[in-house]
Amino acid sequence: MVHHPCSLLSDRLRFAYGQLGGTTGTMRLDRLIGAAGAALLIMVGGTAWAHPHVWIDNVTTFQFTGGKITAIKLHWTFDELFGTGIIDQFDKNKNKKFEPAELAALQKGAFDHLKEYGYFTWLTVDGTERPVKAVTGFAASVDKKGNLVYEFIVPLDRPVDPVASKLIVGVYDPSYFVEVDTGGKGAVRYEGNGGIACRTEQRENPGKTIYMGQINPIEMFLTCEGKP
Repeated sequence: MVHHPCSLLSDRLRFAYGQLGGTTGTMRLDRLIGAAGAALLIMVGGTAWAHPHVWIDNVTTFQFTGGKITAIKLHWTFDELFGTGIIDQFDKNKNKKFEPAELAALQKGAFDHLKEYGYFTWLTVDGTERPVKAVTGFAASVDKKGNLVYEFIVPLDRPVDPVASKLIVGVYDPSYFVEVDTGGKGAVRYEGNGGIACRTEQRENPGKTIYMGQINPIEMFLTCEGKP
């Protein structure tokens, strides 16, 4: 299915501000979508000058059990503008923490629907894509700098032997409304790998395109050797 850019933009604005609800929230969302439509009108020849709108610093942790990768933990730190909007909306008592009821509302309103987009996580094992259909352990917090942080775990449907198999992991929004930086210092980590030494090469994948074919996404190419 081919999505019109306005539809993609509208979907991502709903992601960015969650289910605001109520008259005030609806009016605010409508103004945002209207502004986005105006921005699209001034694009020339479909060039994506308006993207991205949300930025995430990502930390990827490969989790091992018995010498195989069984899950991938993701840690997202959002940009100040987006993060402030979510904190203001869901931290009802303004204590810079998400109490259980607040966290449940945040997850429902500004996270769960990412299932439609694979939680921005794309796995390829030996050339075969492994769609991400579910995640566990979702948590949200406000860090010492006041930034919004999400953490969650992507369990693999089948464990992967990283010594014998080629694993490629991408963390990105295919519409490029959200830009995810996976290459920061200390942004790739390993847990439980024992004697297995791993390294990742982050580079554009020429075999894939996103955002209407305009961009080759940056992915992590994992290489491991040794024994548990």
